[in-house]
Amino acid sequence: MMTWSWRLERAYWATEIPVLVQRGWWLLVLIVVLTVFNAIPFIGQLINWLLVVAIGIVVVRRAIASRRFATLERDLWQSQMANWITGVWPSLAVQLGLEVRTYSGQKLVTGAGRPTWHGDTCILPVSIPAGLAREDLVAASGRIAQAFNAVRVTVTGAHLGELALRIDYVDALAEPFSFPLGGTWDGASVLMGVKDGGEEWCLPLGPHTLVAGSSGSGKASLVWGLLLGLVQPIHSGLVEVWGIDRKGGMELAMGRDALALLSRLLEGAARAGIIVANPVRLARRPRPERPESVRSRALNTAEVRVMLDFVGEGPHRDYLAALVYTGMRTGEASALRVSDVDLDHGVINVRRSFSQAGGGKVREQSPQSHKQRTVPLPAALRPILVRRLDELGRNELVFTGARGGRLNPSNVRRAVDWDGLRSRLERPDLRIHDLRHTLATLLFDAGAAANDVQAILGHSSMQVTEKYSRARSDAAVRANGALDRLLGGTRVVATEGETR
Repeated sequence: MMTWSWRLERAYWATEIPVLVQRGWWLLVLIVVLTVFNAIPFIGQLINWLLVVAIGIVVVRRAIASRRFATLERDLWQSQMANWITGVWPSLAVQLGLEVRTYSGQKLVTGAGRPTWHGDTCILPVSIPAGLAREDLVAASGRIAQAFNAVRVTVTGAHLGELALRIDYVDALAEPFSFPLGGTWDGASVLMGVKDGGEEWCLPLGPHTLVAGSSGSGKASLVWGLLLGLVQPIHSGLVEVWGIDRKGGMELAMGRDALALLSRLLEGAARAGIIVANPVRLARRPRPERPESVRSRALNTAEVRVMLDFVGEGPHRDYLAALVYTGMRTGEASALRVSDVDLDHGVINVRRSFSQAGGGKVREQSPQSHKQRTVPLPAALRPILVRRLDELGRNELVFTGARGGRLNPSNVRRAVDWDGLRSRLERPDLRIHDLRHTLATLLFDAGAAANDVQAILGHSSMQVTEKYSRARSDAAVRANGALDRLLGGTRVVATEGETR
């Protein structure tokens, strides 16, 4: 259905008239020349026919354009943005330092080609001079996004001759997505959602590992996507659901809740006649498993020192120190910007987080609890932040790799020889997320109140926080010492069958 308004009509003719003049000027000139010979009988008829043809072309183009009136405003905006991006790029590249100087003193600036559009994403081909690398573009992508007022800018292309900037003006991952319930299943993949470019993300059939090592890693979203994507083949009998493999209390609750909620949704669809029956009712529910004690995951202060000494000076040591001294999640520390650090008041404002999205992409979002919070800046971490902040701009990431790339658990483990660190600590199951457990237990050992620990770590409920308050195996010994001080030396010892 055509969407019409005077505003769109004016916008159409504002772009159409220059096109008509550019392409049809010769026809206007021909008509003017023929009017000089208007006395010749057939010349007058020819002029009339040319006028009819010209008017017909205008009318036909207007009729064809009516089909795209709904996107006319966007097309006009894209054209204007493409011209603006091309115009400001040379000066922006110089400001960002994307230039090199030859031996003769000549400056070579990173060039840009003609932008093309794919929906709300602009693809800008770039050519970098010898002396610059792809990592230089990656490091400047955040500032390029700010300059172009875009949601994000990513560098595509593996070779220098095919590099391009992907400029996203809409976050496709934030748009609603509906799973199609009709049609047939190809039997080769499962539709899981969309990628950040808007294209469908399908998970091919075969063995896949779901890493359950950290909060906010998207485990629940993956399970939901898998279950919803398999609704059609489950209903048709091509797929049977026999439960969800998990490990640990959180994943267990997520698995049971996902099946229960999916069952309720399909039950409503069955009552409405959309499907014949609810196939999830036949699924085997997972049984609860006893969750692992968080004490077994946390490091003590001596182990923290050994870890930092083992890693050695560098950006990865700074990153791990921030994790253990602040209790931030890995995605929160990776997304920390200079403007989030308040050295004057000794606090860090946790405002955002990086997380894995569909197709292995990275998206920036609010912290896992969807609430911003403030964490203390310990004295042990302050020199590290002071040194890093002196080298960075206000909106730059505080913690990045040696070449300016984003940090995540995978590339940090590779960079610091995580297996070697596990051997040094004699902790073969050590995870980066355990550094967050470490701060929680240390805070309780230092006498911090449970509600303060909850606020610092950003836990969604006190129940999660209380796991750490009971984490230490020496809790009874410490409590006994407190009773001794309170009761003036009276000692209460519990033994088998008696109390002394």
